[in-house]
Amino acid sequence: MNWRLVLFVALILASKIWDDESFENDNFAKAFGKYSTQNINHYECVFLKSIDYDLYVKGSDYAKYYYILRVIYIFFFYKKF
Repeated sequence: MNWRLVLFVALILASKIWDDESFENDNFAKAFGKYSTQNINHYECVFLKSIDYDLYVKGSDYAKYYYILRVIYIFFFYKKF
């Protein structure tokens, strides 16, 4: 897997966790077209196995990376440093 595919699968899983009525993999396959439903299913399984099915994110980790990404965004898009 390359970083784009890892990000794609991570966002699909995040969507499924965040939304009570998330899209299913066949909907993602139709929407994005690059990957078939079978490919998405496979990549999702590989991703989940690689993280030992641990989808929990501690609040402190979330806050840490939120602020890091926020600083990066401000630096590159607003140059307010």
